[in-house]
This record gives sequence, structure tokens and C-alpha cells, in this order.
Amino acid sequence: MKKAVLGIYATIGIIGLLAFFGGIVGAYTRVLGPGPGFGLYAIGMLLSVITVIAGFIDLSKNGSSWRSGILALAFIPLASLVYGVVESRGVPVLNDVSTNMDIPPKFVHAQTLPENEGRDMSFPLEFKPMIKEHYGDLEPQISTDTIDETHIKVMTVIEGLSNWEIGATNIESNKITIEGTITSEVFGFVDDYIVVLTKPGSGGCIIDMRSKSRMGRSDLGQNAEHIRLFFSLLEL
Repeated sequence: MKKAVLGIYATIGIIGLLAFFGGIVGAYTRVLGPGPGFGLYAIGMLLSVITVIAGFIDLSKNGSSWRSGILALAFIPLASLVYGVVESRGVPVLNDVSTNMDIPPKFVHAQTLPENEGRDMSFPLEFKPMIKEHYGDLEPQISTDTIDETHIKVMTVIEGLSNWEIGATNIESNKITIEGTITSEVFGFVDDYIVVLTKPGSGGCIIDMRSKSRMGRSDLGQNAEHIRLFFSLLEL
């Protein structure tokens, strides 16, 4: 009976490690989609909790054995789980962020993509107080350059980011809209973004940006980071 229990614990540990690393490798190589890849990764982290607890009990009662190696490796997914929990503290549960919440940029091209078929691409009004509280630094930016000069700068920034792609650009007399996608490097999660350049009557240019996740109720702060990164690279 004792050997059977130890065998089960060891098996759980091995399955957890295979799920954790398999999810990462499978998603990174795009053999697995973002959902399945992250799902395996999450299962691996949860099983690591069982493995570490059972491993310490085994170690204290039976001393060091080949199972101790599984215990040591289980600390990798466990550390990832702890890090994720710590990092998510204080992060609002939302998946859509805009610099302009009075008139949020409206996705047009993104709505035509098969991947977004049936999705509500409108901006959730209930996110406004959370964005104001947690992401108060995200505001429309003002450029003293002309709208055309700013457009060139915006395109240069986006084209310089390896995981950002431009899907469509719409140019009007007083407004330029750029839409595209941002793909996370490891798991391949895709976020839709839109940048709107508006030419006010007084000259210069106003820049707004919105970023929206395709999966999950919470983006763990990634959409806000997209906007911060974009504006930090944009020389105004």
C-alpha cells in the first residue's frame, strides 16, 4: 500500500512536469493553440502543489530517493504559480483598455476577421472606473507634429515591434486609424489594438489607443502594458 501511494505521488509529479513544460513548448512552437497550451501549463502548476506537499512528507519519512528529483523539479512550476499570484494582486479583472473612455476607438477591421466572428467588440462601460483607478496614467497623447508626420512615427514604432502586426489603415482628412494585432511570444495569445490620430482645429495631433484581449476575463495588465510600451517608444 505504501509503495502504491508513493507511486501515485511520483506519477502525479511526472504528469505535472510534462504538462507544465509541454504546455510552454507546445504553445511556443505553435503546435498547440494559446488555450490548450496555457491549460496544460496551468494544470502543471496546480499538480506541482500536490507534488511538493507529498514530496516533503515522503522526504521526511523515507529520506532521499529517486523521487526527490521529482520534488526538486516541481519547484519550477510551483515558483511560476507563486509568481503569477503575486503579480496578479491589485490587477483589475478586465480585458479591454482605452486611453479615451468617453469616445473609445471603435474597431472596424477587427470585426471583419473570422477570429472575431460573434464577439462583442464594443468597449465595456463597466471597465471605466477600474481603468481610472488602476491605469490613470493612460491618457490621450498630444503631438505638435502634423497628423501625417505623426502617422509616420506611429508606423515606425509598430513596424519595429516583432510581435505587432498592422492589419489595416484608414486615412481620412482629419483622422487616421491603424488597426492590428499583438501576439504574446510564449503562448501566442492575440490582442487586437487600434491607434487613432485626430487632427484638431488648432493644429497638431491627438493620439488615442485601445487594446483588447481575445481570450480570458482578465488580461493580467497586458493591454495597459501594450499602450505604455507604444507611447514610451513614440517620440512626440
